[in-house]
Amino acid sequence: AEPKEVVFSKYQPGEVYQKVVHFKNVSGVSRHLRVIPLESSHFSASLENFPTPDCSIAPGMHCDCVIKFSADSLAIYEEHLKVLSHCGECLTVPLKATKHFPELNLPRTLECGHFLVGTRSTVQFSCQNSGGEGCFKLLRNRSHSVDALQIGAFTISPTNFFLAEGGKTDLLVEFVPSAVGSFCETFEIAFGDYEVHTFNLTGTGEQVNVQFIGLGYEHESGSAAEPEQYPTLDFGSINPHTSSSRTVSLKNNSNVDLSYSWRFYRPATEVPVSDGLPGPFYRKPPILVQSKHSPFSIKPSAGTLNAQDTINFTFFFSPQKVDTHIDMAHFIVLDAPPSSLPPNDSNCAVVSDHEVSVARLKAIGHALPYRVDLYPPLIILPQDMPVGENFTIPFKILNQSLMPVQYDWKRLDHNGLCSMIVNPPSGHIEPNTIVDCDLMCVGEKAGAFVECLQCSINLSDSAIFLSVEGTVQPPVVTMDVANLNFGLIPLGQSATLHFSISNRSKCPVMYDVQQAVTDVAFKDNEFMDHKCLRLSPCSGEIEPLGSVTVDAVCTPEAVGRLRSTLECHVQGKLAGQLQVKAEVQRPVVALDQSRIHFKKAFFGIKVERTLHLKNFSLISTRFSWNSRLLGESVDKCRVEIKPQSGEIGPDETVSISLCAEWKEVGSYDEVVAMCRVDGMEKPIFLALSSEVYGPSVDCSIVAPLAIRSKEVVLDFGHSNHLREPTSLHLKMTNTSAIAVHISFSINYFKPLDTFQKDTQTEGNSKHLLRNTENPATCSLSAQQKFPDKVSALLASRKGCCFVVEPSSLYLPGFESSVVDVTAYSDMWGSYKDKLIYQVSDLEPVVVPVTYGVKGCPLLFQTSATYGHTTARFGCHSTGDQPVDRELVLKNTSPNEIRINWFTFNLEEHDQKSVDLIHYFGEPFPPDDSETAMATACDGEGNESPLITTCESDKLSLVKVILKPHEGIPSKKPFSIHPKQLILPPYNHKKLYVTFQPSQCIFSSEEMSLESYVLGYISLNENSCASEVQRKSGYDVEPLRIDLKAGVIQPLLYVEFDEEDGHKFSYLASTLIEGNKVATILNVRSSNTQNMQVLQTSIKSHNFIMKNKSTSIFSFKVFTRPSS
Repeated sequence: AEPKEVVFSKYQPGEVYQKVVHFKNVSGVSRHLRVIPLESSHFSASLENFPTPDCSIAPGMHCDCVIKFSADSLAIYEEHLKVLSHCGECLTVPLKATKHFPELNLPRTLECGHFLVGTRSTVQFSCQNSGGEGCFKLLRNRSHSVDALQIGAFTISPTNFFLAEGGKTDLLVEFVPSAVGSFCETFEIAFGDYEVHTFNLTGTGEQVNVQFIGLGYEHESGSAAEPEQYPTLDFGSINPHTSSSRTVSLKNNSNVDLSYSWRFYRPATEVPVSDGLPGPFYRKPPILVQSKHSPFSIKPSAGTLNAQDTINFTFFFSPQKVDTHIDMAHFIVLDAPPSSLPPNDSNCAVVSDHEVSVARLKAIGHALPYRVDLYPPLIILPQDMPVGENFTIPFKILNQSLMPVQYDWKRLDHNGLCSMIVNPPSGHIEPNTIVDCDLMCVGEKAGAFVECLQCSINLSDSAIFLSVEGTVQPPVVTMDVANLNFGLIPLGQSATLHFSISNRSKCPVMYDVQQAVTDVAFKDNEFMDHKCLRLSPCSGEIEPLGSVTVDAVCTPEAVGRLRSTLECHVQGKLAGQLQVKAEVQRPVVALDQSRIHFKKAFFGIKVERTLHLKNFSLISTRFSWNSRLLGESVDKCRVEIKPQSGEIGPDETVSISLCAEWKEVGSYDEVVAMCRVDGMEKPIFLALSSEVYGPSVDCSIVAPLAIRSKEVVLDFGHSNHLREPTSLHLKMTNTSAIAVHISFSINYFKPLDTFQKDTQTEGNSKHLLRNTENPATCSLSAQQKFPDKVSALLASRKGCCFVVEPSSLYLPGFESSVVDVTAYSDMWGSYKDKLIYQVSDLEPVVVPVTYGVKGCPLLFQTSATYGHTTARFGCHSTGDQPVDRELVLKNTSPNEIRINWFTFNLEEHDQKSVDLIHYFGEPFPPDDSETAMATACDGEGNESPLITTCESDKLSLVKVILKPHEGIPSKKPFSIHPKQLILPPYNHKKLYVTFQPSQCIFSSEEMSLESYVLGYISLNENSCASEVQRKSGYDVEPLRIDLKAGVIQPLLYVEFDEEDGHKFSYLASTLIEGNKVATILNVRSSNTQNMQVLQTSIKSHNFIMKNKSTSIFSFKVFTRPSS
């Protein structure tokens, strides 16, 4: 059995659980098993899943036994499963059901801790099941359970929960103390249906209790206090923008952590209020108004004051303006209801529903203004102060403020005449301290000035000022030249002149040389812009008794005259002037033509032109052609200019060679070549335009009377004969300068490729390897080889082919060549094709080809004639045997041809001139078709070749043909068979014409008979190519066989040797009895019959048969008895 023991460890009362036990047969024979009924009603067993239909277990196989267990409580159950085999063996499997009871790890007393009165706090207790799984319930007592467990000030959740083995959960206890003091409650937890455990809940409610330490005011919140008795922090007097600090300690006397925040409120007093009745007044509680922009601050301003802990707070006083500042600092406890405040405490106040003020502090501070003075407040400089000399004047600064200050000197309203510096420019001054300063002055420009220096105090809103007055004398400066004359300057070049500026004074001076713009005149572009003159250095400093050299560079930008004035300013005043003159010219170069148009150019072919570049000025210069062209079509054109660059003298002309080549066909008018000339503001442009043509070939027909037309058509005519080649000549003219390669091809009726290859091989004189020719054909002439050539060309079996010779050619520019186009045919029809010739890479050009062929492709081999022959039967007598003539007809075309034969007699007195023939559908259908054959008669009842169609063609139109009358249709005395002959392509068949003399009318005179046979030709094909149209039936000239014969009456002449002629006389006595000699004579007559004659006596007559006619007769001699 597997498993050896069945154990149920997780079960609940009322539920059914099952497990499977496998019983395997380990013996060598089949076994039958039976389960002995169990004693316990909580277990049941049944055998299932036997491997065989007879419920036996084969060796090595097994069956299943399903064990079901159902408990009515969580008790322990035991049983034994016994299975008995048919051989008496018993197998026992223990059955057990045990349960692990749950065990909760939770302390018996749950301490919630200390909380403020009126606050709602939640404490979390973690519990773990260290036993078996189970359900837990929270009970008030053992008698009943509640859905929500609320015990006094405590609320516990959840009340019901399930924990697996090792599972964890959290119990949440909500504690809301309603008064100051300790709270204790009891509750129970039921561990399923097994045990009930008792637990205790404890908690303490407290009020807010804080106390200031170290202020000489030891009031504790919660104790009674007199109104307006608050601790006070006096910061004394300080200046604005400074800071003062004090430290205050605050202790938390409660066992609850307090979240706090410091806030400043404006001081307010209680207002006496009367109710209108005589008696004492009462005081209304003060209203808290939060102070905005308070100069006081606290660090830390917010946080948590732990239970029984003390925090040191630092108060800062930082006034921004002069005033006396008083604010009330309130210690606000957050998340505290009003019920947590001590009763009858005037220091406590309710701020909001969850904020209370439990301590307050009065802060007082005074802000006094800064006081800084200057001695003296006004300084007057000496009157004769030359430019560049230094003067130092001392003065003092006195700080009468309460706090140290930082000062910084700034200059206001600087007029540029004198620079002043205070030394030290900034510094630190302690209260009631004097600092010595020096004013340093340097004259910069001549003139009187009044300056005001500002001294900023870093923390003060107002500044102090120092006034300075004085006069600066100008320096003396001279220049060494009176004017600047640059002379003639080529445009694009520069000219430089020098002049010196000397300082005659004993101090360095600043100079500035500029052009007097107001003195420059412009009129009719005669004078140039003054900006072309550049000075270096144009400004700077000159050392005492020193000099500086100034470079004047003239770089003209236009042709004209320069007239200007240079002004030298020293210390802002004019010290001297210089006159400036210059004459500017530039080279003028131009092309004799600015645009070249090539009327007809060809791509890939270079075109040359000659230009002339002329210098119209008196200044030599250089020119250079830009190698890069301009325009949208530069990538399609290549231009070469020689010379590419060079020098051109005054009034000189240079020849320029231009070579242009285009890469594509089209119209180009946006190609520009650019030439730069030194000294010219703008380059010279040469515009190139052209009409570029590609290779073009003109095709025309070479004929004496050829008519020129836009469309070229190769028309061979419509009366060409079979087997006779026809040629036309095309003249190909290259109308361009580009050498082209032209290839010709036929669209449909092409000659056989193998023949073309052989032809090209024969025409190539450089071909070394050739096939060995047949010696029998070497002696044949070209005319004898022509039929073989035509047969090879027409081997494609299309009935026609067009041969172009040569098939390709190379045509240089503006040259022409003649191409032969020859048409070969072996079948009649109207042919249409296309001759395609392609010029190099251009689009192919199509030339229509028309070719009409007439004639018959059927050859009578007996006479070696096409379409017509004569059959002669000779002269015969009436009654002779039918005479046959065999004719061999060969089909030399690539199509299968069907011929319908009809016989006609020529009569002497036939006066009919026109035959009217009408038919439905196809006139001559095949014999094996489903059409009904019939003979139609003309107006006189004679048979005519007419075929009526089947019922499906009855709706077809009736076709009527009129043709000249020649003979009368007849089937005697001549006949032909087969009536319908089908000739395969390039094959031959025999037909027979029979002459029956016996059907001729008897006449005593010799009669000459003339008849003829017409063979109507039809194509035995279902479809034909669209490039060819062939007529058939009545639309094609029929085959004709003329029949000639002669008929005479047979006449024989008999000559007898005896007098009796042809009579025989016999005597009976001639027969003598006894003469038994019998001779058997075998006589073979002309009719080839054998006759035995018993002859005992013989008598013979001789006679002669004579035929005096020209025909051969057959005769028969016979005897008959006389009457």
